[in-house]
Amino acid sequence: ATDISLLVEQVNFFRIRHFSACISFYRSLNGVCLKPIWEKLGKLMSVNGLNAFIASNIQTFNGEMGISNYEEIHFSKGVLKVPMGFEIRERKGNKLKVCWDTGWQTSLDAGTDRLCAGVIYDDEPLRPLLAENVTGIRSEGIGMIELREGITKCYHLYCYFMSRDGRCYSGDKYFRG
Repeated sequence: ATDISLLVEQVNFFRIRHFSACISFYRSLNGVCLKPIWEKLGKLMSVNGLNAFIASNIQTFNGEMGISNYEEIHFSKGVLKVPMGFEIRERKGNKLKVCWDTGWQTSLDAGTDRLCAGVIYDDEPLRPLLAENVTGIRSEGIGMIELREGITKCYHLYCYFMSRDGRCYSGDKYFRG
């Protein structure tokens, strides 16, 4: 075998491993109600939800069946905007207080858009979850997010908004804690 054919073989093996990790992660979304986000985005892109997810996220997975760049992975994408000034204001135990600017909206955004949050814990990187007890409405500029009890490792939080009727979503904002 030539050096080029060996290189091509290694690249293909690398791509397959990335693809496998990405597919495993997408399958785990089934239990956390995020697939509708990707199915809606897929319709806008004229592809299915899986292909929309892969196009947006495959670069974030490594060849070891894990995530190599948590900051670039997306739980959500859509037509609603992520508010400016989004930040974690305070943490008390497993509860996070988040806030954002309320002074601007697009014609699609509404003050009634609901805060949502996905989370990945370092001890289970291919098991995305929805954060529990998430409260907050876009017009309020403040929300609360409850993480699981007894967090001993790092968490990766992805905050996004969903329209009141559940038909539209925003992109997400990443936080690491």
